[in-house]
Amino acid sequence: MANKLSAADIQRRSISVKLTVFNKMVDGKSTSTEDSDEEIMDGVGQHKGKRKKRDSNSSNKRSRMDTELDNDQDVSELHSDVEPTRVTRSVTAWQKKLGPNEVEFEPFRTPYHCQPRFDTSHYDTFLFKRMSCIVTPDGEILIQHSNINDLIAVHKNWPTYRNQRLGAVGGYLGKGTRKWGFKGYTVLGNFALFHLGGLHFFSGVHQSFNHTTLVDELKSLMVANYHLDVFKKRALHYGVILPRIHYNAEGAFIGELIVEDDTIPAPSYGAADTRTMPYNTFLATRLLDLTGRVEIRFTDLEGKLGRDVADQEEVDCIFAAFTHSVLVHSDHTMIVTDIQGIFLDDGELVLYDPQVHSVSKEWSLADEGRVIINCFLRQHQCNEYCRKLHLEGASPESIPPLPAVENQTGSVAPGEVTPPLSQLPRSTGSVMLPPLSALPSHSRGPLRIGAQWVYISSEIFIALFSGFSPTKY
Repeated sequence: MANKLSAADIQRRSISVKLTVFNKMVDGKSTSTEDSDEEIMDGVGQHKGKRKKRDSNSSNKRSRMDTELDNDQDVSELHSDVEPTRVTRSVTAWQKKLGPNEVEFEPFRTPYHCQPRFDTSHYDTFLFKRMSCIVTPDGEILIQHSNINDLIAVHKNWPTYRNQRLGAVGGYLGKGTRKWGFKGYTVLGNFALFHLGGLHFFSGVHQSFNHTTLVDELKSLMVANYHLDVFKKRALHYGVILPRIHYNAEGAFIGELIVEDDTIPAPSYGAADTRTMPYNTFLATRLLDLTGRVEIRFTDLEGKLGRDVADQEEVDCIFAAFTHSVLVHSDHTMIVTDIQGIFLDDGELVLYDPQVHSVSKEWSLADEGRVIINCFLRQHQCNEYCRKLHLEGASPESIPPLPAVENQTGSVAPGEVTPPLSQLPRSTGSVMLPPLSALPSHSRGPLRIGAQWVYISSEIFIALFSGFSPTKY
């Protein structure tokens, strides 16, 4: 009886062992049924014949389970959206299939030059001195000359792309009606450089004309940005919300090349002009990414909106009000026209290359005076923004011409007349000179100093009092 109970006991234990091994195989927690059977049977007794039969049964069960697992894997692969790939050095060996509406990315292109040697360069470097603008709180634009030598790098042979219609390539940015644009690099960042050229000056200009015109454009950029800031302050004062707008004036400067003979040799007759720096003076502004962007011209040279009333949008009304505000803020002595720019990815509008006209017609060579001002006043109709900013009714119908200087007999504004020498402060050590006054860079006639008429052809600073000679300054 004891032996029979012992045999039954062993049989129950054997069945229990088989169930345990089966469950472990399903859960993936067992690695070898044979080892488990051997360990259990060694602990119970020596039953080699039965162990062989059990091993055979276990082998058959494992075979059936493997077949079922293979079938399940085949079914799961039919419903999966991934496909296995050959293991490589890539980050992952599984790639998701692209859907019908998904777009593949273009290959990334490195900006590195990939030159095997480092003794050659694709750039020409030039020493130059910087000319910047100081903008006072009341809107005066003062020129500041730096004595520090700076270095700028420019792409070699960028002029060869000017007429190939390839767009911005090889350092060439593009051309307008009056200027060429190309890239330049300094320690302060990347800049767009400009020389006179384009459609109007394609055959070249004199060095002095290029210098004078670019200095005028820098001053126009600065004064336009100043009036835009005043316009924003007016809007803030009256609680009017404006979009983000600014002129590309921050960091702009004039560069004057340091050359020994003050001239750059021109190419021979009939040869292509491949000079990196055709002129000694260049205008530099912050480089804007124009890729895929469209330039929008909001107003023309006369300040007129570029679109009909039916097609005008809110931003057009804002710039019409801005042009009107410049007249009001300057007491109708100045106007900013030719407003143009691009929208950035964040929605901000960047403006550049404005035109400035003044009543005196002395701001720049392109200043057409009160003709442009009166043209704007005749065609302008105040809009919603003009009314919100209290500009409506603040301007006359036209501006009369300024009286001739020689015919002025009435009172003048304080500070325009130099006090007599008897009123000047004196010191025992040296004679104190009166404050310096800035002369217009392009005087239309002679300047009267004391009893003499003096012709001034360049922008200088001169103390206005009797006996002072500008030729000995």
